[in-house]
Amino acid sequence: MTIWDRDHNIMPNGIGLTGTVNSGQVLIIKSIINRDKYYVFTTADAYNSQSHVAYSVVDMSLGGLNSTGQPLGDVDSAVKNIPVLDNNGNLIITGAVTSIPHTNGTDFWILVANHENLLAYLFDNSGVSAVPTVSSFQMIVNGPYYIKASPLMNVTASFNALLAIGMDHTFGNYLMHVYSFDSSMGLITPNYYSTEMCLQCDNFSAEFNKDGTLLYTSLSGYTNPDNFLLHQIHEYDLKASATNRITSSQQIYTSSNLETGQLQRYKDNNIYYNRNGTNYMGKISNPTNIYGGSSINPTSVFLGGSISTKGLPQLFSRHTNCINDILLTATENNTNYTYHAVNTIITQSNYIMSNKKVVMKAGESVMLLPNTEIVNGSDYLAIIENCVASKPALIEWPEGSIRLSSLIGREKESLLKNDSKVYPNPTSSSFMINIASSEIQKWELFDLSGKCVLQGIEPIGSVQDLAKATMF
Repeated sequence: MTIWDRDHNIMPNGIGLTGTVNSGQVLIIKSIINRDKYYVFTTADAYNSQSHVAYSVVDMSLGGLNSTGQPLGDVDSAVKNIPVLDNNGNLIITGAVTSIPHTNGTDFWILVANHENLLAYLFDNSGVSAVPTVSSFQMIVNGPYYIKASPLMNVTASFNALLAIGMDHTFGNYLMHVYSFDSSMGLITPNYYSTEMCLQCDNFSAEFNKDGTLLYTSLSGYTNPDNFLLHQIHEYDLKASATNRITSSQQIYTSSNLETGQLQRYKDNNIYYNRNGTNYMGKISNPTNIYGGSSINPTSVFLGGSISTKGLPQLFSRHTNCINDILLTATENNTNYTYHAVNTIITQSNYIMSNKKVVMKAGESVMLLPNTEIVNGSDYLAIIENCVASKPALIEWPEGSIRLSSLIGREKESLLKNDSKVYPNPTSSSFMINIASSEIQKWELFDLSGKCVLQGIEPIGSVQDLAKATMF
């Protein structure tokens, strides 16, 4: 595999990553403590031993700048093609990798499905754990080729997410399994399990809607008895399905000549999919919690003459770069950096800052202990400030129509009463939006001239890259 920069050139050291043309998924996740570094997880072909799962680190502080002053990045040659090993110390041959937030709000789980187990690797301020937490599938499969995780949910049982895993089973049929998952422990739980069998077909991809109540899959297969190849997208109602078998499903798209590829939910909560060999991407609009309430447009996004293939990148895992506690014990290498801790930041043992710009934000305390040195010419600021959105949002599941009506009613009432909060205010970095108990559909930030300078759909934003101004 190859890594390209923002100017569509190959990055330094970007050639020769593990993976093949048949690798199912790639995962990119940002370092928790260094906003310039990104971990890139590459996978193998699920059906042979040509490659294996590994990770490499891209450092955006390296590689210089482009003509507009934006960093181009470099693959760190010292952290390239680091093998991810299973619980027995073996290389992993699979196409399935994804991530899901830990319930502590700062860490993540890197999830890898191999032929027998789900392997969950803790991803924290130290990087990737070498030893996984293991959950057995209770079966042997030939090739897991995708895994997708739902958003974190709020349920009464002891799980808070669902996982969809596509597998080629040993008796020749393609299966999609849906498991319940506890993101506090990194384990599959027995609370929910469903499966769907696909006879004489390939199940390329799956994706959850924004609250985990609906699941969409793309597949290609032959009809029976006329043996006619069709490409389809199916919708599954998970909250209405009985354990061990998905009972509520429907076909929402079919084509005899345009192959559907991977599905991916985007920040607008719509689900996009590739149409292999065409100039378009399709879109599943309004995939709410109402089964049958979505619509599909096969030519939603024109690619400007470029040709689509089967793959799509996974939605970038979000976090706020807040960790519980930070201990700094060496020379500061970051030129312009903000540390943000939920509790404390401590410097000691020859922490030296020379001609750097550093901000330290902590919820409880910032302590500069003996042997800390801040040299003349440095720009240093310490702030006691809560870590914004230190825990991932939990979405209630299942969310029935009565509950939805109640939420909409409260949202209207809340907005009429202007019961909204933006904090911290003022801020030079991140901010949080809270509108009573409602779900934010969209927010916009305007300058005094009335120009919209920032917008989003998540309850967190950042003005760090904007010029200082009064905004509303």
